[in-house]
Amino acid sequence: MKKKSFSINMIVLIIWTIPFIFFLKDFFKVSELIKLFNYKLLKILYYTVLQSAISTVGAFVISLAPAYFFSKKENLLSKLLGSTIVIPFFFPVVSAIVSFSIIFSFPLLKKIGLMYSFWAIIIVHIFYNSPIYVKYLGEGLKKIPRNIIEEAEIIGAKKRDIFFKIELPILASAILKATFLVFTYCFMSFAVVLALGGIKYSTFEVAIVTSLMGEFNFSKAFIYAFIQFLFLFLFNSLLNRVGNENYELGMENKKEKKINVIILIISIFYLMFEFGVIIISVIYSFYDFFNSRFDFSAVNRVFFGDISKKFRVYSSFWNSISISFFVAFIVVIFVYLILKNKNKFISKFVVAAISISPAFLAMALLYMNILFDINFFILLFWGYLLITVPIGYSFLYQHITGFDKEIIEAAKLDGATNFKMFYYIEAPILFPVFIGTFLQLFAIIYGEFTLAYAMQVQEYVPLVSILNYSLSSRRLFKESAVISAVNIVIILSIFVISEMMISGEKKSRKEK
Repeated sequence: MKKKSFSINMIVLIIWTIPFIFFLKDFFKVSELIKLFNYKLLKILYYTVLQSAISTVGAFVISLAPAYFFSKKENLLSKLLGSTIVIPFFFPVVSAIVSFSIIFSFPLLKKIGLMYSFWAIIIVHIFYNSPIYVKYLGEGLKKIPRNIIEEAEIIGAKKRDIFFKIELPILASAILKATFLVFTYCFMSFAVVLALGGIKYSTFEVAIVTSLMGEFNFSKAFIYAFIQFLFLFLFNSLLNRVGNENYELGMENKKEKKINVIILIISIFYLMFEFGVIIISVIYSFYDFFNSRFDFSAVNRVFFGDISKKFRVYSSFWNSISISFFVAFIVVIFVYLILKNKNKFISKFVVAAISISPAFLAMALLYMNILFDINFFILLFWGYLLITVPIGYSFLYQHITGFDKEIIEAAKLDGATNFKMFYYIEAPILFPVFIGTFLQLFAIIYGEFTLAYAMQVQEYVPLVSILNYSLSSRRLFKESAVISAVNIVIILSIFVISEMMISGEKKSRKEK
C-alpha cells in the first residue's frame, strides 16, 4: 500500500510541477520582483479584494431567503431553487457575459450605465455564485437536528432568532467552505471582469493575461500569479482555522407547512433573476427585442452561412464535447485513485492547486509547446486535468473517504481482490456520485474560457468558449446568443440526464 501511495504521490508531483519548472527557470527574476512592488500592484490588489469581498457578501445575503425556503418546503419552487446550482458549475461564463451584455443594453439599464462598470462585475458575480450558498446553506439547514429547534421554540424563540442565532452558527463550517469557493471564483475571475468591467478594474487574473499577451513580460506575470496563489492559500488557511468546529447533522427534517410570505416573494424574485438571465439569452437568439419580431437570420448565418466556415463552428462544438468528455472521464478515475491512496501530502497539494491561476498555467503550458513542440491537444488535456482534479477531489472526497469500511473489510476476508471489490461493491453504490461528478466536470471543462483564451489555441484547436467570445467581442451579439443558446441546451440536457440517472439509480437501490 505504501509503494502504491508513493507512486501516486510521484505522479501528482510530476504532473503538477513540470509545466512550471521550465517556465520559472527561464523567467523568474528577482529584479522584476522588487520593481513590481509599486502603486499599480496595490491598485490591482485593492480592486481584486474589493470586488471579491462585495461579490461574496452580496451572494451570501441574496441567498439567505431562497436557501431557507429550499430547506423548509418541498414543492416545485424549492426544487427549482435547488436546481440553480446548475448555473455556477454548468452555465458557461461566456454565455453569461453575452446574456448580461444584452440585458445591460436594454434602454432603462443603458441609461443607468451599468455596462463597463464596477457594479456590472458585482452583479454578474452574485448571479453566478449565489446558488453555491443556496445549495450549501439549504442542504445544511435540512439536516439540523430537530430537537435543537424544538427546544428553542419551547422557550419562546421567534423563527427569525432561531435562524440567525442558532441555525446559521451551527452551519458556520459549511458557510465558510462555500465562502472560500465563492471568494476564490470572484478573485480569479477573468472573462467577466475583462468583458463587462474593463481593464481599469483589472484583477490579478486580468493583469497576468495582460502581462503575458500584451507586454510579453513573463517575470511580471509570474509574480502576479504567485501573489494571487499566496493570498488565496492564506485566506483558505484562515477560514479553516476559524471554521474547524463541526456540528453533527442528522437526517432531513420534516418540511414546514407555513412559511413567511416575504421569504416566499424574495425566493420567487431570486428564481426569476437566476433563470431569467438564461431565458433572455435563449430568446434573444431568435427574437429581436428592439423591433419586436422573430428573427432567425443569425441562426442561419451561424450554422449554414459565412460564420459557420469563417469561425469553424462545427469543429468548435466537436472539439469541446470530445475533449470535455475524455478529460472528465480520466479525472474521475484519477481522483478515485488519489483518494484511495490519500495522505497529508496529496491532500494539501491537490487542494492548494485550486488557487493556481489558469492564465499562468496556460503560459507555462504554452512554453512547453515552444520548447518541446508538444501538441496543443495534449497541452489542453494537461491544463484541464490540473484545473479539474482539485474540483473533482472536493466533489468525491466525502463519498470515497467516508465509504463504509466494514463492507470492504468483509470482502477482503472473503478473498476479494481490489478490482472485484471496486466492480461488485464500490462502483454500484457510488455510481450516482461518479456520474454526477463526471457530468459536472464535463460542463466545467466545456465552458472553461481563461486557459484556452490565454493559450491562444483557437487556430489549432477551435473551442466553443473561445468561438462565443470571439463573436461577442466583434459585437456579433445575435450570433453569439445563438451559440450561447445551443450551449445552454447542451448543458441543461446534461444536467437533466445526470439527475435522471442519479434518481433512477437511487430508486433502483431502494427497491432492492
